[in-house]
Amino acid sequence: MKLRDLLIPVSALLSACSYLPEMPDMPEIPYIDKLFAEKNAYYVDAKELEELQLPPGMSTAKVDDLYVLPPKVEGQLAIGDEVLRPNPIVTADAEQFVRVQALDGESWIVVELSTGQAWPRVRGFFEGNRLPLQQADGRLGTLETNWLMSKTNEELVERYQIEILPGVQANTAEIHVQQKSADRQSMETVELNWATPSDSEERERWMVMEIANFLAQDSGAASVSLLAAGISEVSRVKLVDDGRYPAYVELQLPFNRAWAGMGLALKKADFLVDDQDRSQGRYYVTYQPKPSEEEEEKGFWAGLFSSSDEQPEYFGEKFQVVVKPLRDGVVTIELLSERDGFPEDIRRTMLERIKSNIS
Repeated sequence: MKLRDLLIPVSALLSACSYLPEMPDMPEIPYIDKLFAEKNAYYVDAKELEELQLPPGMSTAKVDDLYVLPPKVEGQLAIGDEVLRPNPIVTADAEQFVRVQALDGESWIVVELSTGQAWPRVRGFFEGNRLPLQQADGRLGTLETNWLMSKTNEELVERYQIEILPGVQANTAEIHVQQKSADRQSMETVELNWATPSDSEERERWMVMEIANFLAQDSGAASVSLLAAGISEVSRVKLVDDGRYPAYVELQLPFNRAWAGMGLALKKADFLVDDQDRSQGRYYVTYQPKPSEEEEEKGFWAGLFSSSDEQPEYFGEKFQVVVKPLRDGVVTIELLSERDGFPEDIRRTMLERIKSNIS
């Protein structure tokens, strides 16, 4: 069982909608299929307009091109022998701004935003696409749509509930989607139980991907909603080091998800998984740190003439990573060296690195 982690490409903006014609004794229900029109080719019909002319007495200081091309620079920009490089566009490990994860038929979004920042963006997805909302509670971080209808089956209607939760890491949020279906004739009397799984995993996944694509293209500066102040911002992972026992990680996730996500976290933390035993909650790993950026920049010739025995410190050390349930919805993660006398400060640093890569 693996936790799938997908990156979200930037896609076309989602907008436009159409509605059913009025029918006798039946409420008007939006066609959900028509709410997401493709705009990929809109630029083909775009026309260049004359420069904006303001009335006399008004300043044009705030009117400027969005992207200003710098003047041509002759020669090479450098300080001494070092060529200046542009700052990287991506700043964190963001394995990008938006990710979609899936486990046991459920899909959810992980976004590099606090819950207070994620709330107005998710709500903006529904408002911008004119998806009618039955309720929106910023304190609980939940949104619920009205009944929507798909053109693929006009006899069925569906509703969605979106829940925004704090992510595993600080300043991240998770967005979970639930989907419920009903017969159009009985939709007014059906009782919805949002605590049970979605009626259609396919439709749940579809809505997850639509929201994720919207968030991926809206990855600029984020505002914070005061209405969402009630949503918890507490990180769900922490390093426990009280001095009585060796340091360990406490993670507020059920065992299934914690176990499934550990493989990816170990890989990002430079551990090679040699074997695993889920029944015992153990990963058998080898520490294999990658060369630093400085070492990689030495290039092919430096590597060719350097000693093949040179390896990063503690390269090849063997460990066991133990995942154990602590209580309902909470597990502990221990890093055990297979060598007696392994430095505790180094083990703690390695454990911290694993903790920082859990998602």
